[in-house]
Amino acid sequence: MKLSVEEKDSKGIEEIESFNRVTKGETIEPAVLSAKYLNSVRGHIQGIDIPLFNGVLQSMHIVPLPEEEFNCDIVSIKSNKKITGNFKRYILKDRIIIVLETSFVILSWTFNLVNGYKLVSNESEFNLSIKRSNGNYEDETKEIKIIIDWLTGKVVRVYRQDNYKCNFSLPKGKGKDVNNFVNDLKIRNRIFENIVNVRRYFGVNLKDITSINTDEAKLLENLNEIGKNGKLKLESISLKVSDLLISEEASYEMFIKDSTFLLESGDTDNIEVNLFGEKIMLGKHKIKCRDAYISNYDEVKNKIADKLIIKSKRNKLFIEYCLA
Repeated sequence: MKLSVEEKDSKGIEEIESFNRVTKGETIEPAVLSAKYLNSVRGHIQGIDIPLFNGVLQSMHIVPLPEEEFNCDIVSIKSNKKITGNFKRYILKDRIIIVLETSFVILSWTFNLVNGYKLVSNESEFNLSIKRSNGNYEDETKEIKIIIDWLTGKVVRVYRQDNYKCNFSLPKGKGKDVNNFVNDLKIRNRIFENIVNVRRYFGVNLKDITSINTDEAKLLENLNEIGKNGKLKLESISLKVSDLLISEEASYEMFIKDSTFLLESGDTDNIEVNLFGEKIMLGKHKIKCRDAYISNYDEVKNKIADKLIIKSKRNKLFIEYCLA
């Protein structure tokens, strides 16, 4: 049976063409016929042109069904990590499409057919799409790690949950953008891990996060370090010479070039930061370094710079927090 629409309407023609592609086995995408066009749809059955719906239906949704579908366990063999998903296999007119869906990602492979047979030498094309996070960051980090394992060449197998004898390895994840995609996944995974840890360290919710900018990602990273170690490592701190309680000439004489000194300073004010609408109290803090030195000594002495840049010889410059 082939459907046609009487009205010369581009939208109606598009809906009918989508419907025909589904019935011909050319696509797995659902098709929808709206009420406006259902009344004018006619079918050709054995050469007879007849109206089909006559206003009976408000709309019609056509959803292609897979040839095979089952729930599965997806296992990264080397790391022994496991997640669950859903497997679907569609057989179309000229290709086979495999869809593997989890709560966070959708993977699909396309295998071309010639005269109904899959080409043995034909490499499958794969597509990977990431769903919007549902806030289950612990589960999503597991899924990301398994996808990274697969994309970096590790063996990942799919097992039918009700019959482990039915299993297979995922086809190799190849493509020109794989390395970039792996890097993006690693960044996303790091952000999710930081969210999980910060929620636990500071007892905050951090839910319904729709987007994260660079500053928020950096703050998450810092809060994770503070929550874990009670302190945050610094590359350097800057201090205006005019803020010193001594004259400039005396300040130069206090330090010898490349010499080290003990640096300690404290703040009695409680530090509070805001992240995704949540207030996080870090408490009082102090800066401590046992091998501090002035990295821009010459610039300051020659009055090219008005700030002292203080660093640590052994990279041990920290802000320590008095967390409750």
